Amino acid sequence: MMKRCLLSAALILAPLALSADITISTITPAAGLTRGGEFVHVHGSNLLQRIACVLPCPTTVKFGGTPGTIVGVTVSEIVVLAPPHAAGPVDVDIDIPGGGSATIASGYFYQDPQPDEQIRLLVPVAISAPGASNTNWQTEVLVNNGNGELLLLENAASQAGDVAQGVTPANIPAFSTRPITLSPPRGNAGAFLYVPRRLVDNVLVSVRVHDTSRDGESWGAEIPVVPEGQFRSSIALAGVPTDLRFRTLLRVYGYDFTHDEAKVALRDDDTGELLATRTLELISGTQDGTNPPVAPAYGQLSLEGILAPFAVAHARVRAEVASADFGGTPLWAFVSVTNNITEQVTTITPAIVPAAVAIPTPPTLTVGHWGSPGSCVDVTSTQVTATFNCQAGSFPFPLVGPDGRFEVDGVFQTLSPLPLAPVAAHYSGVLQGPTLTLTVHFGTVTIQGITVEFGFAGECAVQACPISDDPLRKLH
Repeated sequence: MMKRCLLSAALILAPLALSADITISTITPAAGLTRGGEFVHVHGSNLLQRIACVLPCPTTVKFGGTPGTIVGVTVSEIVVLAPPHAAGPVDVDIDIPGGGSATIASGYFYQDPQPDEQIRLLVPVAISAPGASNTNWQTEVLVNNGNGELLLLENAASQAGDVAQGVTPANIPAFSTRPITLSPPRGNAGAFLYVPRRLVDNVLVSVRVHDTSRDGESWGAEIPVVPEGQFRSSIALAGVPTDLRFRTLLRVYGYDFTHDEAKVALRDDDTGELLATRTLELISGTQDGTNPPVAPAYGQLSLEGILAPFAVAHARVRAEVASADFGGTPLWAFVSVTNNITEQVTTITPAIVPAAVAIPTPPTLTVGHWGSPGSCVDVTSTQVTATFNCQAGSFPFPLVGPDGRFEVDGVFQTLSPLPLAPVAAHYSGVLQGPTLTLTVHFGTVTIQGITVEFGFAGECAVQACPISDDPLRKLH
């Protein structure tokens, strides 16, 4: 039902053009602390107000009847600061002048942090050690405590005044910055740091790795500190150079501390062509059986030797890392790129997605008909047959990896008036929920962007390709 602004008619300007009713799709995040202050993103459509007012006539978002503070509005998003509220679920009420209103029942959940609740952070490089070419790499971890009370970090040590010997737990006074040290087990490059949940919003942890033999030439490389929500079932790292003037090292961390394996795929950044695969064993981290893990499972893989054969044709590649088992331990990864002459380090890290929503995806290709306008894929328990526009191909039923991808060899042909015999082809597939995307590689030709949906109604209208457009003839 429409709500009206209580204004005199003389104070209302001409109404703007009305459009469809508002819709609300997601609220991110959907929970916060009872103290309020969270930036909440309300996503939907038609969220701009559609009347102009002389007197204040604002859009409002209420949490359990208490208005939040609006900080930004677009046609598809409202950004609002959640107000303080008692613990528990609350309705979220959105009211847009001239546009309508919507209520999301129990759309936001307020919670009290438990006194001992901790947020886990990964410090990816927590050890200092000598390196190649007489380098000496040191890690500096700084913690800034922006809270008005003492911060204690149980699994870390800090200096006490001028005393060189570290004290545990690390003590970071209110509104101060102190260096800390962590002691991961030998052979493990990273460590977990635990920060009290009620204080974490005002705690900043920074990590710098530098070569002490070149401190006058470079300040070193900043290494990201990774909150627990950044671990994913699969990680993509774009723009990895194949240039042999650089050493490229892939580092992979498991959220759990136990032994695991990760699958690594190296693809052309532009076309997605699969260049190489590896299985990476992660060394177990550390846990005493009663406390949370001190260090993650960890593995590393030098990429320059693997990438060398592809350097001429593929200047940059994308490294994709996924758990070896479907539903396996969440991962995080990054690539360090080191110049062989200057020893300057650059890092390639995943894009930060604070609240990614996993698309429910089956662990195997569903048997049946998949389709879209102009494309059809029919799947049996042994064979996949694809028809798209004026081309067709087939391949054996594939094994889908835990990241929803598969690679399989098959055949391809063009349905032209003067068809050539089928040729060997390689198919790359990406499965996301009910959607399958195929890329076909044969010879020097790549056909991308064949996307079909399971259960799509309708048959493919097969037509003949003009001879001039036949990709197979381009190979002859």
